[in-house]
Amino acid sequence: MKEYEILDEHTADVMVLAYGKNLEGVFKNAAKALFNTITAGSIIERKNIKEISIEADNLKSLLVNWLEELIFYFDVEGWIFEDFEIKIEKKNDMWFLTAKCYGEHFNPNKHKSGVEVKGISYHMLEFGKKNGLHFAKVIFDI
Repeated sequence: MKEYEILDEHTADVMVLAYGKNLEGVFKNAAKALFNTITAGSIIERKNIKEISIEADNLKSLLVNWLEELIFYFDVEGWIFEDFEIKIEKKNDMWFLTAKCYGEHFNPNKHKSGVEVKGISYHMLEFGKKNGLHFAKVIFDI
C-alpha cells in the first residue's frame, strides 16, 4: 500500500494525498509526508518519543490541528519524526487524538533541509474512501 503521494494539482503549495487502512493510518501517513517535505527525505532515527494529545470538534480540524502541532514542535523545539502510534476517538461531539511520535532533533549536519512548511490549509481538504482505503487530501502551505 502506498502511504502517500504528492499531487501536482497545486502549484503554489504542496498537496498530499495520504492513505491508510483506517483514520489512524491516514493521519500517520500525512505526518510522514509532512516530515519528508521538511527534511527532503532525510533518514530520521527513532531516538526519542514525544507524546501528543489534541482535540477538535470535527475530523478536518483534527487533521489540521495534528499537522500544525507537529510543525510547532519542529519550529520551536527542532523535533522531526519518522513514525507514529496514533489513536483517534470520537466522544460525544468531539474528536480526540493521542499519539506517540518517534524521532529525533533536526541536525543540519545529518538532515537535509527541504521545503519550509508554514501551516496547513483547510482549502480543498477532503476525506474519503476508495478501493477499501481511507484517504485525506491536504495542502501544506509553504
